[in-house]
Amino acid sequence: MKKVTEPLSYKEFEQRVYRYTYPFVIETVEKFFKEHQRQLKWLNPGWLVLGILLLPVFFIGIAFIVLYWSSSSLLITELKRQLKPNHIYKNIFDSISEDFEFISAQNSGDLDPRDYPIASYGVPVMAFKSIVQRSPEFNIRYRENLFSIRSLTYEWIETVGKVETRRRQEVAIAKMLMKPNEFSDFDFTWFQKSLFTRSQNIQTENKQFNSVFAMKSNDPIKALMVATPYSMETLLKHYRNNISTNLLHLTKNRNTFKISFAVSLKGFLILNYKVTNNAETVVRNILSDIMGDMYELYSIVALLAIPPMLD
Repeated sequence: MKKVTEPLSYKEFEQRVYRYTYPFVIETVEKFFKEHQRQLKWLNPGWLVLGILLLPVFFIGIAFIVLYWSSSSLLITELKRQLKPNHIYKNIFDSISEDFEFISAQNSGDLDPRDYPIASYGVPVMAFKSIVQRSPEFNIRYRENLFSIRSLTYEWIETVGKVETRRRQEVAIAKMLMKPNEFSDFDFTWFQKSLFTRSQNIQTENKQFNSVFAMKSNDPIKALMVATPYSMETLLKHYRNNISTNLLHLTKNRNTFKISFAVSLKGFLILNYKVTNNAETVVRNILSDIMGDMYELYSIVALLAIPPMLD
């Protein structure tokens, strides 16, 4: 069995990645601000102020506000183009370890129908739901294993009596292609315990893990091959770092592992930040968004790569 490398803490990850990512981001943002200085400092704020002042003159006020939002949207699109996200992602994974290789982050097509049950984990089964947002599909290689990860945002209507509430849940799904092996297919779920959680059907020797997470499976023996002591410690560390992976469902089907997890980070794997008229603020927003997403992605890959059965 190959030696598993200790996953980096968020602080270690941040320090290592900043060294390679910060110079490129700040150089790109400063160049962007020089090119669009007039629009960022005068035109956009001016349109917004005029829109607010002229709201009593309904159509004129609305027109200026729409002009402001359209202009801001175009600026964000242009900045994203100049940032070259794939270049940033490659630098990040190159800086983590030579075991990682970033391959691509590309717009994903329709979801494989076989993935719907696992991808909608954390969303009411009977709810009429639709996918309102999807991230690019990230493809990463860790040693000889190939991973693909994406996130989906589901929306549905929750009805209590006569009151209807629109709900949204972001769910991520990761796939890992692995060598065929003799283990039969199975599935299991880790989830964070709550006051309403019934006792789990699989007890582990890690009492701290048992106090935080419950684990259910249709095959406890095979589930424990994946939920190794090392992977449980990793999940506990992941949880303590306040990262959003607290609902996990894993399925093994032939030579593919699939894992889905509820996401509390809004816009997971999607560059999502505001463009203000202050370059330093924009740099902080971009790095904060990228860092949170990439550490989440890195942690999931590290967690999936741990089980000894994969070697």
